[in-house]
Amino acid sequence: MMYGLDAFDFLELLKYGKGGKYTTHIDQCGGDRECSAMLYLNDVEAGGETEFPFTYGKDGQPIKIKPKRGRLLIFNCGHSMFHRGLPVTKGVKYAIYTFLCQPYRNKEQQELHERGGSGGLYSRIGRGGNLGNF
Repeated sequence: MMYGLDAFDFLELLKYGKGGKYTTHIDQCGGDRECSAMLYLNDVEAGGETEFPFTYGKDGQPIKIKPKRGRLLIFNCGHSMFHRGLPVTKGVKYAIYTFLCQPYRNKEQQELHERGGSGGLYSRIGRGGNLGNF
């Protein structure tokens, strides 16, 4: 069970302009990371979907999630969840990305967070694919 802000890893602001994409990858689970979460901040005019190329819908096609303002995408991180950001073909895509984490399992993890180490809430702006200038 997750509680409060300790349930989040860093927050990452992403910006993808026309042609911006992110190649197929998996989000590494490690330490206390359980799930990946992406909050779309705007509607994208065309393209920019998050695709799960090896996870298929009822139509037999890979699942694609269209970026829409306010939509929150949460999925397990780890070896079974390959995904990618398809190219933005018109407009720009803004999103916030983070990991949902287990609560602190011991005093050392809590102390690391309080010193500003990994596993706590802090912002990291501008780390992602094809960011350009804000």
